Amino acid sequence: MRENRSKEILEAFIKRPDLTQSIKELSTKTGISERQIKNYIRQINGQTAPKTIIQSVDSGLFKLCDNYQELLSAFQQPEYLPKERISIILSRLLLSKISLNIYDLAEELYVSRPTIESDLKRIKKMIAPFNVTVSVSNDHIIISGSEKSLRRVTSYMITNTEYSGFLIGNKNLFLRDDYQIDFIKNNIIVIFQKCNFIFNDFSVNNILLHLVIAIDRLKNHCEIEETPINIHVANAEIQAASMIADFLEDNYSIKYSKVERMNLAVFLSCNLATMDYSVVNPNLIKNYLEDESFSLTKHILNRITDHYYLDPFDDIFFTRFVLNINYLLKRLHSNFYTHNPMCRDIQQTYPFIYDIAVFAAEIIQKETGYYINKDEISLIALHIGSFIEGKQLNKNKLSAIYIYADYHGFYQNNVLSLQQKYGDQFNLQYCISILDYYETPIAADIVISEIELDNAIFVSPFITADQLKEIGRCIDKKLHSKESDNFNLSFRQMFTENIFFQNIYGKDKYEILETIGKELKEKDYVDDTFIESVLNRKRLSSTCFTPGLAIPHAISSNVKKSFISFTCYKRNLTWDDKSVCLIILIGISYPDRKTFRSVFNQLVKLFELPTAINEVARCTSYEEIIQTINKFIQ
Repeated sequence: MRENRSKEILEAFIKRPDLTQSIKELSTKTGISERQIKNYIRQINGQTAPKTIIQSVDSGLFKLCDNYQELLSAFQQPEYLPKERISIILSRLLLSKISLNIYDLAEELYVSRPTIESDLKRIKKMIAPFNVTVSVSNDHIIISGSEKSLRRVTSYMITNTEYSGFLIGNKNLFLRDDYQIDFIKNNIIVIFQKCNFIFNDFSVNNILLHLVIAIDRLKNHCEIEETPINIHVANAEIQAASMIADFLEDNYSIKYSKVERMNLAVFLSCNLATMDYSVVNPNLIKNYLEDESFSLTKHILNRITDHYYLDPFDDIFFTRFVLNINYLLKRLHSNFYTHNPMCRDIQQTYPFIYDIAVFAAEIIQKETGYYINKDEISLIALHIGSFIEGKQLNKNKLSAIYIYADYHGFYQNNVLSLQQKYGDQFNLQYCISILDYYETPIAADIVISEIELDNAIFVSPFITADQLKEIGRCIDKKLHSKESDNFNLSFRQMFTENIFFQNIYGKDKYEILETIGKELKEKDYVDDTFIESVLNRKRLSSTCFTPGLAIPHAISSNVKKSFISFTCYKRNLTWDDKSVCLIILIGISYPDRKTFRSVFNQLVKLFELPTAINEVARCTSYEEIIQTINKFIQ
């Protein structure tokens, strides 16, 4: 490792603060050439500018200034986290047209060469899906890839919360300047309106990010050279791209070539619509889209319906979803990238919906050969979730009856208030008089009565706000009780003592899963190919839903008997760049796939709190895990 020479020179002066030292003397002590010492002194003084910490007192003679101690704070070494170092290294590579010296980088970040090399390994893995590579040759780091791919990496780094350029205040680490984003946004919206595009905040923000990155790259003379092929672009998109390019050229001193303009037109076609497809007849929508989109969408929805044991998707949903797939395919074909700021929230809040989206992405990847990133997966989840959650709402409703003392039909006002307040949580099956109820008692989850009865919620003939709140509390309690009962039933059947493990380690998560998989195979839960199906799902998206916990899983014909396996750890291990102390491996056999949703959602919900994860991870027996989980379910 090459030493931090600037630090070495400064320390030589600090050891003898009152003495004058010559360049020749310093060169003899340090083995650094006299010319280099002069350069290092300039660098040191540059850090304290406009003040000078090492002053020239004569030709070739230097000494520290009188108040040098007040200036030493400028040389405090920043302690970068690994993720911060990765951001800095990658930003340097993306913003520079020349290679970076690995020793200069190590010196700048106050780390060793092996540390930089370790960071580069993580960078290589991160950028591989973008067809971008990083290599080291003769101590120089080089980033390679097409200009479009390099812009995709820049977009990913800016929008990814773990690596975003927050390190240097308002100026983003991956851009050279502040480009007056609001000014650009207001002007492109005017252009979209002139061209009669239908757009939303999501599409505008994606286009805005694309333009800001393009401006930054073009200012450094980095141009896209590949012309889009086999991508249909309408005149409206070509016209809008030309207007935007002219506007950016006039205001940012850049040049948009014909190839750049065509690529911009293609990008606009992936994010904007010229027709409100929501009002198009589902039977006619095929006239506006590619056959590939239609056939792929039908295949995806049929597979989802069968795999997750769901109700069929209706025509209205198909119309909306085929549009999403159509735009997705356009982006994939043209090598463009989109960003969904809600990606992480969707994965954590709706784990089952996100899992369906991962399954859909796996189908798309097999059919097209394209890699589907997390942002695209979360967009798929948004569409699927809007349909499934609405359907499931009706299935999860409680049953209720209302018992009244018939007096001129006044009870109907109470019924109306209840339906307005809680109609999305229960189905009011019957409204019956107390006399009829005595003759034929009817079972229901909730009984609301104007007469005081056992196991009934009492309300007055004119229901009060407090009584409505009490009904709401009762509904919440009943729903929680039903979910817990259903989960407990499935959990006790699927989690048995012989699949509780402790401290299974390996060189990486794949080796750990292989080891657990062998144990499950020996106990006749799975066959040889089960772990491969789990790993295929993991390659598309992380199974670490919350810090400390990983839930790898699969619904597969390779599962002979459905199971939930717990592996607890005394010391944390690394999983998808996160630290975990608990692995819950779930395998659902095909006949049991209907139960997957409730089990999976309940497990993720149960372990939202770090205390639950930590307590279960400390368990040393099957019985202790059962007791701990029961405590958190209550």
